[in-house]
Order: sequence, then structure tokens, then C-alpha cells
Amino acid sequence: MPDSSPKSITLPGVEDRTLIIGRTGSGKTWFGLWLLSKMPIDQMPWIIVDFKRESAIARIPYLQEIPIGEIPTRPGVFVVRPFPTQETEMEEYFMQIWDAEGIGLYIDEGVMVANNAALDAILIQGRSKQIPVIMLSQRPVGISRFAFSESQYFVVFPNHDKRERKTISEFTPIFPTSASLDEIMLPRYHSYYYEVTGNRVTKLAPVPDITTILATFERKLRPSPEPDVVSIGTQKSDADPMQIKYVPI
Repeated sequence: MPDSSPKSITLPGVEDRTLIIGRTGSGKTWFGLWLLSKMPIDQMPWIIVDFKRESAIARIPYLQEIPIGEIPTRPGVFVVRPFPTQETEMEEYFMQIWDAEGIGLYIDEGVMVANNAALDAILIQGRSKQIPVIMLSQRPVGISRFAFSESQYFVVFPNHDKRERKTISEFTPIFPTSASLDEIMLPRYHSYYYEVTGNRVTKLAPVPDITTILATFERKLRPSPEPDVVSIGTQKSDADPMQIKYVPI
């Protein structure tokens, strides 16, 4: 297995697709939110598709809940919480996103949208339409094959399921068939990071804790203070410091 152990890694950009695979409790959700916090969420809208009603997602500062069908036009992080029975609505919604372009997608469970033709179109054409995708999944066997074939980055938390490792090995060099279980397992919350360009696999230590991750969201999404507007012919009193606002440079 290639492992150059570089001092730094290349993070996905606004044209890339990233697949994050890991069992419950592996660290998958924290990694996904950490990666989302590194994206230009203050420069373009990102939509989280949250099938699981994930509690960590609900804690994102300035998170804005929107109904299925609404397309945000301003930067920020937005969340839709579909039900499993809303397959048709989600197909139409992904088609709207495909048509709108320039919107990031974070999908909390890829298995729930495994048979969605509109999402497959986004995965295939996401680069030209500037629709980056971060997809998380517990079960790589059940997700769309395009999530594998069209991704430029993979984050994989090892598990004991041979069938899942076989699926991953078809698209990445992370789990060579000759390796034993002891050889591929990592300490808790550690992961394999595969960059398709360069064919580079790196073993990663855990990402920062959720408090640190949420602080990054807070810093990026906090609304900028607006300067005071003073009418012509009026003046603020220097004797009342509560009237003074300082706008950071």
C-alpha cells in the first residue's frame, strides 16, 4: 500500500467529490463536519441533506433549516431533513441543484440516495457545474457506484467487513487483498486518506474535537457587524461609549 506520510495533505476544492466511509462511532461524522468547516461556506451556499437528524449537525452555528425544494442563493450552511419516503421529492430537488450550479452538497448517508439519477448526474458533472459533494456512508456496498468512480478524495475508517473492504479496494489501493486484518486496522478515530491525483494514501490522526470544529463554523458564518449610520447634522456623544461600535478591519 502506498503511504508517503507527507507533512500535509491536499484538501478537496469547490469542484471535487469526497467520499467518507466508516461505521457508527468510527469518527466519520466528525471528519465530515471538519472537512465541511474547511470549505468556503462563507463564499457559497452549502446544503446538508440530513436523513439521520444528526445531533452534531444541529449544533452548527448559524445553521439554517430550509424545506426540500428551496435553493439558497446566499453563502452559508443550510439543512434539509428528508424522510426515507421522499425519494421523488429528493430526485426533483437534486435536479434543481444541478440546474442552479455553484452549490455545495453534504450528504449524511449515501445509502439513502443510492438510486437517485439526478444525484448521479451531479456526481458525474459536478466539476463543470461547480457542485462539490461530500458524501458519508456506513455501507459502501449499498451506495451509488458513481460516488466511487467520480470521487477525487476518499476518507476510510477501517472495519472488519470483508465485503465492504472489497468494494473499497475496487476503486482505491487502501485495502490490498493480500493484507491481513491486523495490517489494515488503525487506532480509534484514525483513517486512511486517499488522493486520486497522485495515487497517494496517507494515514491520518483524529481531526480536532467537535468544540474546535464548531468554533470554525462560528468564525466563518458569524454575520459581519454593520457600521452605525449617522444622519447628516447629528453627532454621537463621546460621553456615551455604549453608542460606539468598532468594526474589525
